[in-house]
Amino acid sequence: VCLGSAKGKKPDNPTFSNMISYWEGLFWQSEFSHILGSNPIEGNLASITKACIETGCEFPTESLIPVSIKLKDLLK
Repeated sequence: VCLGSAKGKKPDNPTFSNMISYWEGLFWQSEFSHILGSNPIEGNLASITKACIETGCEFPTESLIPVSIKLKDLLK
């Protein structure tokens, strides 16, 4: 994940828990601009994710593009 778009202050007390929270925050605040493979949704994934974060709404699962691959097949 490119953390170039994420901003956050490193913890003053760098305990394991604080550092995990710091990196987790950077991860979720990052914009995902590089999709590996085809677009999994109808629309702009970065825009939809940003809107969900800003408004607190749930991800619109109806925008997901159906695939024929099943999880059990990926785990084989």
